[in-house]
Amino acid sequence: MIRDLLASIGFFTRFPLPAWLIGDRVALGFSGRAYWAVPLVGLGIGAVSGGVFVLAHWLNLPPLLAAILAVVAGLIITGAIHEDGLADCADGLGIRGDQARVLAKMREPTIGVFGTLALVVTILWRVLALSLLPPLTGVYALIMVGGMARVGMAALTRQPFASSSGLHHQSGSPSPLIYGLTLGQGVLLGWLGLGLGLWTPLSLVIMIVILGLGLILIARTASRKIGGINGDYLGGSEQFCELVILSVILQSVRLMP
Repeated sequence: MIRDLLASIGFFTRFPLPAWLIGDRVALGFSGRAYWAVPLVGLGIGAVSGGVFVLAHWLNLPPLLAAILAVVAGLIITGAIHEDGLADCADGLGIRGDQARVLAKMREPTIGVFGTLALVVTILWRVLALSLLPPLTGVYALIMVGGMARVGMAALTRQPFASSSGLHHQSGSPSPLIYGLTLGQGVLLGWLGLGLGLWTPLSLVIMIVILGLGLILIARTASRKIGGINGDYLGGSEQFCELVILSVILQSVRLMP
């Protein structure tokens, strides 16, 4: 279990794990059995971003600047791995052609117009939504979004692979037990969010419906465009989940007395 957690940290973050602990990040590897730890890593990423957010407020910085710093902190910690996937997905969706052409476009090292637009929209969306939240609520939101968005991402990991050469294929799908444990964390986080006042029971149900329908649409789009899911679509799904969860939190907080 510790190895799975370290593998998830090594794969999904740029956090400097000591060599004496992990040996080598590549040798440590990431496999489907480690997906249960991915939401925990997301909670940690959210906690660090939340720390930056509350520190910025403590220094009396403007809310917008505090939100920018918090989002940038998350980008630095993750190496923008999910944003990179989102950009590749957007570029792939923006062209016409067969699956081979779309995959070739997604694998290009450069970012196209559609990828750039997707990044601009999602980052602005997160920054503006976060800037409208009170400091403590923003910290809770960042932690919750970090964990739950990665549960949503993991929900697609049982889908067929798009190709045999991607990282998703190499890591493999989680077993039914690991898959269930991972999704179970989403249920626990949903109840925790109720306790923290981040959403109401009704908004929680609405959020689950939107996330479910959105992930189904992402899975079907991936199947139609490239023949299955891959790491880029997983990254894009994580970004989609972040936007939905953060938006529901913002709307719920604003409507609460």
